[in-house]
Amino acid sequence: MKNIFRTLFVLLIPVLVYTQYATGGDLYFKGTVGYGFVNEKLFTGIDITLNDGTINDIYISPGGGLNIEWGMGLHISSTIKTEFDVTYQYSGDRFSNGTVLFRQFPVGVALVKEFQRDDSYLLYGKLGVLAIFNPKYFDELDGSIFRINYHNSYGGQIGIGLMRRIESERVYYFVEGKYIFGKKLNWESATLDDVENTPSSTFESLNSNGIFINIGLGYYY
Repeated sequence: MKNIFRTLFVLLIPVLVYTQYATGGDLYFKGTVGYGFVNEKLFTGIDITLNDGTINDIYISPGGGLNIEWGMGLHISSTIKTEFDVTYQYSGDRFSNGTVLFRQFPVGVALVKEFQRDDSYLLYGKLGVLAIFNPKYFDELDGSIFRINYHNSYGGQIGIGLMRRIESERVYYFVEGKYIFGKKLNWESATLDDVENTPSSTFESLNSNGIFINIGLGYYY
């Protein structure tokens, strides 16, 4: 029963998988989930009235929101590795008569340096570049649909993380903070109910810089 519970726990929580004592040439796979909260928020011009009569303004966070990553890495040595990540980021809200959503797909390559503190904790730093694909804003309200497509962009990432290692087990936990920065997102096309439309000046160019905090569970093989 304990082994079954542990297996389900690993499958349900984002995981990072690689060898317990990594050496050059070791390959690993990872998945993380996090949230960006230090970023610029934009009012969409949409508000909804809650059941208690309160008016709730709807915002998006081009440099924040939910952050889900999948990736892989390769150890160059026991303490230096390269990572490749594909990320899905989105922010917005869903309500009874509509949806507001901003999303993008950053793809990153990073160099990671590990610093062994002791047998239980491992500190690491990360530096890399990003290509930001298919950024898009979408809102649907009472059946009316507005879309803005943005040009692909690029940027960089700087991060630091801490892993909690348990020598007697094959499991560890980690937390990572990452700053994403780069070129602004410039609009390419926009439609309102499939008719070409020009977005407001606020939405013509978006700042996608932000800080993300990621957490996860790891399992050595």
